[in-house]
Amino acid sequence: MDCLKREFNVLVVDDDEGMTETLSDIFCEIGYDVDVANDGYKALDMAAKKSYSIVLMDIKMPDIDGVEVFRRLKPIIPDAKVLMMTAFAVDNLMKEAIDEGACRVFDKPLNMDEVITFLERSRRASFVLIVDDDPGVCETIKDSLEFKGYTAAIAHSGSGAIEFAKHNHVNAAIIDVKMPVLNGLETYVELRNEIPGLGAVMITGFRQETEAIVKEALDKKAHSCFYKPLNMDDIFKALDDLTKVKDSN
Repeated sequence: MDCLKREFNVLVVDDDEGMTETLSDIFCEIGYDVDVANDGYKALDMAAKKSYSIVLMDIKMPDIDGVEVFRRLKPIIPDAKVLMMTAFAVDNLMKEAIDEGACRVFDKPLNMDEVITFLERSRRASFVLIVDDDPGVCETIKDSLEFKGYTAAIAHSGSGAIEFAKHNHVNAAIIDVKMPVLNGLETYVELRNEIPGLGAVMITGFRQETEAIVKEALDKKAHSCFYKPLNMDDIFKALDDLTKVKDSN
């Protein structure tokens, strides 16, 4: 099958030729440029000749396992997101993969809806800026976003967020309403001045205290506001809505 050529390239690595052929057909059908390798050494050779945005790789392979391939891939294609997959209970290798920086481990048989959603978010370069003065909240949100395929960065203050936006491309922001110096509304307005049309989701643990600020943020076209403790599924849906709006424009 001829793939539709895109700058977003995918490498599928698995010693099961049927698996690589099936995944290649599926990914090509929806518009990805896909290459396959049936052993880790071939994958390393291919990565040395071509840049990949995503590597989807089996953990348990003969000769050289997926984790060792991942270690060797990182200096070759450092910006690639690496997803591991496995049909076996290889807890030690799974832990090693995550410790080495793999974005996610998928169980076989693969849930293709989850895999494709991850790839689509990555292809759209869905870069989300998290703005909250609570480091724990920031790290929790960042981990959840990256698990789902987003790229995320953290700012612990409104001024830090604005400075970040001056030098980096941001698709959407998640902004805590109640912060010192610049509150969430002020931060949102300044970010919109820096990035016109920026989509934002407001969050807060102080529903009554911030009611007026939240209303004003929504009046100024913030997408929505969610209350802590957060339901991340609500956040994902809101971010996907923002992405669809950008795509339609």
